[in-house]
Amino acid sequence: MGLAREIAVSIMVLSMLATLFISWKFTGSFRNAFIITLIVGKLWAGILYAFGIDKPLFNLIIYNKIKGVTTTVTITADQMIFLSFMLTLIVTVFWPLLAPTLPPWLRGFNLIHSHGGERK
Repeated sequence: MGLAREIAVSIMVLSMLATLFISWKFTGSFRNAFIITLIVGKLWAGILYAFGIDKPLFNLIIYNKIKGVTTTVTITADQMIFLSFMLTLIVTVFWPLLAPTLPPWLRGFNLIHSHGGERK
């Protein structure tokens, strides 16, 4: 299973890289290409999770003192990847609304311009 996992993750990474370059070429916008790549990454994380190509990272143990019941929830790598892609996608989509509210020292990075033009 180790080799199959490595091959699947390698295919995921390479397809996301290809998606970024191809969508950047067709859209002409790095921001839009990044959004498309994040969506593809979320799909990949869901597919890998569905097929069991995953590794547990840690367990959350929830203990109810009154009833004396313990519940264990396993957090896996694919779940963390999905959540990180989701958070990055939300921030990227709403960046034009978030940028004006940020302090000037943080806006000064100019990673994504909100005036519609791409960085040259």
